[in-house]
Amino acid sequence: MSLLRRLTIGVLTAAAVASAPATAFADDVRVVCALPPDRDLNVTKIVYQVGRNLSVSDRVLLAGFETGWVESHMNNLNCGDRDSLGVFQQRPSQGWGTPEQIMNVAHASNSFFTRAVNSERAHPGWTSGQIAQDVQRSAFPDRYDQVEGKAKNLLAEVAVRVDRVSDVNSDGFGDLVAVDANGELFGYNNASLVSENRVPFTSETWRVRGSDWSGVTKLASGDVTGDGFADLVAVEGNALIVYANGARVNPGGMPFAGVTWRYEGDWSGVRQLAVSDVTGDGFGDLVLVDAGGALVVYANGSKVNPQGRPFSSETWRIGGNWSGVRHLGVADLNRDGFGDLVAVDANGELFGYNNASLVSENRVPFTSETWRIRGGDWSGTRQLTVMDASGDGYADVVAVEADGSLSVYANGSLVNPGGVPFAGVTWKIKGNWSGVRTIA
Repeated sequence: MSLLRRLTIGVLTAAAVASAPATAFADDVRVVCALPPDRDLNVTKIVYQVGRNLSVSDRVLLAGFETGWVESHMNNLNCGDRDSLGVFQQRPSQGWGTPEQIMNVAHASNSFFTRAVNSERAHPGWTSGQIAQDVQRSAFPDRYDQVEGKAKNLLAEVAVRVDRVSDVNSDGFGDLVAVDANGELFGYNNASLVSENRVPFTSETWRVRGSDWSGVTKLASGDVTGDGFADLVAVEGNALIVYANGARVNPGGMPFAGVTWRYEGDWSGVRQLAVSDVTGDGFGDLVLVDAGGALVVYANGSKVNPQGRPFSSETWRIGGNWSGVRHLGVADLNRDGFGDLVAVDANGELFGYNNASLVSENRVPFTSETWRIRGGDWSGTRQLTVMDASGDGYADVVAVEADGSLSVYANGSLVNPGGVPFAGVTWKIKGNWSGVRTIA
């Protein structure tokens, strides 16, 4: 199955080929298939995309890139050891599919990752290289771990920066933070990887006992500090307050223990609030509808502002009247690394603005409506937030419905007609959420 790593000079004789052993998984050092010196960028992008779409762990994803580099230098080769083909040098004779399927990079990647996930589950302590070897069954088992550095560089080249909206524990899945009827702050960490049917929220993970968040009128969660852990931003009275995530240092791993930055002023009129990486720099920006109905974006300036304070002044003021918007959330809907806007208008229709930073004048993020669910009625929705609850890199909608149930609408933009992201409820979460004051 595995591609020759040692190139042979000269022409091989038919007798030499005929004398090759019949072992199914050993490398045949007498077959010539020259390796390109560099990766095929399109191939690496597809392998990465398939891995992320399957929500594989970082370890399994790295195993895929180690394998791809060892076997083909991340190229879709039409030659190899015996009948080996493609980026992972998979063999039709060993059940990897037809030659046509194996030469389809997406199909080959899906085949590799499916087996690698099973290997990881069976051997939780294994390295990426050991997982790769378990899948590939190479005669040279140490090669995969030896190229870890190169594989990480290849990953970094194609990886889309993850928008950590509501990702409280930095595992790549959006977590739920809320304030209950008594004013206590609590959270549900995402359980997609261990729950039945991949239901994201199954039980309460933490609660700040005795806390009083009853005065908070708006709550949003996103990675303001750029450390990979979602922070909280709240409007309370006339102040805007940022609570940096301290899960790695706080007693009991509690994520939010105290105020990090406080902005005094007249914030009480804020109608809608969201935090997302609108600029694509890895730091959560502030998006809000102000008292006058304007949509305003405060780009994160942590790297240049005094004391690392994230927000200092307005960056963009978007045209139009947003005062009638019932709910607003911002997160990366199309996996391009930039936060997109989702909202419910005065008529109850759900609509979205994809981020236009890369093409708009002055990098204004939101310039025109991208999609709208015509005839939809979201007017009874009590609470709404947007996050990547499924872990596939495409943000989903989480909503408290009129009847008090909590629903998750998984993003289906890759399969839904017209690319509209949301078509129906994917999961109903147990419990009565009607008393919850706010969610993020």
